Amino acid sequence: MNLFTNGFRQALRGIATHRAAFALPTLLLAAGLGLAIAMACVIDVVLLRALPYPNAERVVQVNEIDGNGRSMDLTGPNVTDLSDGVAMFEKATHYGDGDATIAIPGQIMRSHVAFVGGDFFGVLGQAPRLGRALDARTGATSAVIGHALWQGLLQGRADVLGSGISIDGSDYTIVGVMPPGFGFPHDSAAWVGVDATMLGWSRSAHNWSMLALLASGDGLVQARLEASALAARLLAAHGETMDARGFAIVPLAEVIAAPVRTALGVLLAGVLFLLAIAVTNAMNLQLSLAIRREREFAVRAALEGSGGVCLRWTHAVDGLIVEIVDGGPGLPPSENLFVPFFTTKPGGSGIGLVLARQIAEAHGGRVTLENRADAKGCLARLWLPA
Repeated sequence: MNLFTNGFRQALRGIATHRAAFALPTLLLAAGLGLAIAMACVIDVVLLRALPYPNAERVVQVNEIDGNGRSMDLTGPNVTDLSDGVAMFEKATHYGDGDATIAIPGQIMRSHVAFVGGDFFGVLGQAPRLGRALDARTGATSAVIGHALWQGLLQGRADVLGSGISIDGSDYTIVGVMPPGFGFPHDSAAWVGVDATMLGWSRSAHNWSMLALLASGDGLVQARLEASALAARLLAAHGETMDARGFAIVPLAEVIAAPVRTALGVLLAGVLFLLAIAVTNAMNLQLSLAIRREREFAVRAALEGSGGVCLRWTHAVDGLIVEIVDGGPGLPPSENLFVPFFTTKPGGSGIGLVLARQIAEAHGGRVTLENRADAKGCLARLWLPA
């Protein structure tokens, strides 16, 4: 415990003595660690964490693929054929979305609205907080609104169900209110039902996005095979009147993460680079301070044993004897301590003891160095003639 306490105290003293030297590496290290933690949280939310929908791993997005391999929205007839022709789709929905003007008597606002068909809320596993979802019974004159719209424009009215709302000049009846936090796609404030007649007949008018719920968690490969077979049949039947040459079925989580995946990778690389620089600077600082305090460390190493250094001298008949005795770990086993350039100390030059002996001998004296016989430690003896 004493060793730990002493080391901790010396570390604090080193920081206090070299505040300026510690400041930049400490700030860089703190910034690097902070950014690394922040990036880990972002990657967890965007790339790793499951979508906040029940059975999110089974929700897929469907797109058309043209002759150049480019992804496109779907045409109305292809939406119908996919919904009916892919047995692995347990449920399917199509939607279009965009900004729209939402109004009630005396108030108006601009927000995002989705026009949805099929089992939109069933695919995503979401149920309204109030009322019911859109289905075939509600038709194209019904709307479900978001919780924020209910609390904002409609001021949380208790009689909201059955009341009217205008979206881009068309009148709808509110049949449901979604729970807080739900806003797919693109933070939509309201969802309006569309009927099958709005899908159109053209196979070159790409107006619809499509989601489907797979019948099983491992059904992605089977769904792709069925969609590929369907594309071949449609091409044979419709030929050049159809732009699509195939269909892409991708998990919704991957679709949402795709636009930011590359950017997050670049940011993560930058953060790791900054962290590496910070760690390198911290290590260089410690190495620099260690080199500057080499003598102090040598003295402390000598004090590791019984913790004392004793200086004594004796007047002899033929001269003066000066002895330095410590309680350190002692001398390493070697006969070359006074050989020039021999050293057992990392970074040592191997000339200190040689010079000490030469100076003593120049004055007619001598220097000896040996381990203590009575205890752990070293005995250095200098004899100078009278």
